Amino acid sequence: SRQFVEQTPGRVKDIVAGVDSGLGSLRAADAKMTASLKEMDASLAKMATSLKEMDANLATMASGIRDLDAKAAQLRRARAQQAQGIAGMDRGIAGMRTGVAGLRKAITGMDAGLAQQQAARARLAAAPASPQVQGQIAGLDAAIAKLTGERKAASAQLNALQKKLTSTQAARAKLVAARAQLGKALDGVTQGRAKLASGRAELSKARAKLASGRAELASGRGELDAARADLRVTTGQLVELKDAVPGAFATAEKNYLAEIDARRPQVEAALQTTLNEGFRGLYLFYAGACALALLALAAVPAPPARERQEPVEA
Repeated sequence: SRQFVEQTPGRVKDIVAGVDSGLGSLRAADAKMTASLKEMDASLAKMATSLKEMDANLATMASGIRDLDAKAAQLRRARAQQAQGIAGMDRGIAGMRTGVAGLRKAITGMDAGLAQQQAARARLAAAPASPQVQGQIAGLDAAIAKLTGERKAASAQLNALQKKLTSTQAARAKLVAARAQLGKALDGVTQGRAKLASGRAELSKARAKLASGRAELASGRGELDAARADLRVTTGQLVELKDAVPGAFATAEKNYLAEIDARRPQVEAALQTTLNEGFRGLYLFYAGACALALLALAAVPAPPARERQEPVEA
C-alpha cells in the first residue's frame, strides 16, 4: 500500500503527461485539418462560381454562334438573290445589245433607202418637166419624208436603248461589287464563327477540366473530413483514458490490497517459515564460530608460573 501511495502520483503524472502530449499533437492535427477543410471549401466555392461563369459564357458563345449562323445564312440568301439579279441583268443586257444591233442595222438600211430615194429624185428633177415626173417627184418626197421620220424614231430608240444599256451595265457593276462585299462579309462571319466555335470548344475543355478538378477536390475533402472525424474519435478516447487514469490506479490499489488480504495466511506462513530458517541458520553460524574460537584458544601456549604470579601493577 505504501508503494502505491509513493509511486502512484508519479506514474499518474507521467501517463497524463504522455496523454496530454498525444492530445496536443492530435488537436494540432485537427486544427490543421480544419484549416485545410476551410481552404478546400473556399476553393470549391470559387470553382463553383467559375463553373457558373463558364456555363454563362458557353451559353453566350452558343447564342453568338447561332446568330452568326443566321447572319451567314442571310448573307448567302442575299448573295444568291444578287446572283439571280446579275443573271437577269446579263440576259437584259444581251437583249439590249441585240436590240441596239438591230436598230443600227435598220438605220443603216434606212440610210441606204434614203440615199436611193434621194438619188432617184435627183434624176427625176434633172429630167424634162412633165406631170408624170412631177407626180413621181411628189411620191418620192413623201416616201423620203416618211423614211426620214422612221429613221429619226429608230435613232431615238437606239439612243434610248444605248442609255438603258449603259445604265444597266453600271447597275450590274454595282450589283457585282455589292455581291463581292457581301462575299467578304460572309467570309468575315464565317471566320468569326470558326474562331468563336474554337474558343467555345477550348472553354468547354477548360470547364470539363475544372469540373473534374473540383470533383477530385470534393472527394479529397470528404476523405479529409472522414479522417478528421476518426481523429476526433481517437481524441475523445484519449480524453477518456486521461480521465480514467487516476481511477484505474485507485482501483488497482484496491484490487492489490484485496488480493493481499485474501492471501494473508499464505503470506504469513511463508514469512514465518523464512524467519525460522533464517534464525536456524544464524544459530548454526554462531555455534560454528564459538567452536572455532575454542579451538583457537586451545592452541595458544600457557604463560610461565612466575609471570602468572607477578602482580599486575596498577
